[in-house]
Amino acid sequence: MATMLIIGLACVAAAVLLLALALVDLGGNSQVRRSLGTVASLGSRSPSIREQELNRPFVDRVLDPTVAWFVRLGRRFTPEDGVHRIKSRLDQAGNPSGWDADRLLGVRPWPRWWDCCSASSAPWS
Repeated sequence: MATMLIIGLACVAAAVLLLALALVDLGGNSQVRRSLGTVASLGSRSPSIREQELNRPFVDRVLDPTVAWFVRLGRRFTPEDGVHRIKSRLDQAGNPSGWDADRLLGVRPWPRWWDCCSASSAPWS
């Protein structure tokens, strides 16, 4: 009976020892944790190009390119000396802040286009 008790205590001691070894960090687990952290960081996605574009302000995304398009269009339909005339008129007006020749070139064709497209100037009216 004493032998059975000794064998039982030896088995319990071995089980406790194995449990302690399983719970102790032996150095290999830190590499596993580091690898798992690297894999987890790869899984986090970066914002897509669409999300990056939508995070920009509306003025930068829409209004600035539209104004630049109108300026190019105004320059295309304005004679070469027209820009110089606009600049000299702005000089005579005292160079109002925020007003330059490009801004006026972008806005200037609107009344003409509106007159061309309005119902009152249509040939059938």
